[in-house]
Amino acid sequence: ILDVLKRYDVPATFFIIGENALTERGLLNRLVAEGHEVGNHTYTHPNLATVSSGQVRFELNTTQRLFQAFTGRTLKMLRPPYFGDAEPTTADELGPVLQAQNRGYVSVGLHVDPGDWKRPGVQAIIDDTIAGVLRNNPQQTKDGSANVILLHDAGGDRAQTVAALPIL
Repeated sequence: ILDVLKRYDVPATFFIIGENALTERGLLNRLVAEGHEVGNHTYTHPNLATVSSGQVRFELNTTQRLFQAFTGRTLKMLRPPYFGDAEPTTADELGPVLQAQNRGYVSVGLHVDPGDWKRPGVQAIIDDTIAGVLRNNPQQTKDGSANVILLHDAGGDRAQTVAALPIL
């Protein structure tokens, strides 16, 4: 994914899961060196709406400290795992987001989720992404550039996502 982004000179934002990043210091440093934004996606990827306040604090702090130790930089954005937390609407979803905000995080949602993690096929990822951009153009920009598109770079075979990316 980083090679494709570099080839097309496209910056991206990556939200890291701390336990996955623990053995990926070089990758974290490459993200920073190539000018990508990096945010917190918790340490173990729980649904923050279902865990205690103490667990939320652990999830945020552990990933923050890991990133700081590896890169010397601070994470300022949070994308809570699971769609319900991406655009929080209920009290159990708002609580963790407020807790993160009180710790200096900006919560980042999404507009388009083509479900690439399900591996539906390259063309399905492309079609679902384009359809989502056309459907969810919040700023009514002509090119749809105001959309936040969720794609996955970890958690299994991402060959379909990598193949779809140059077209997108």
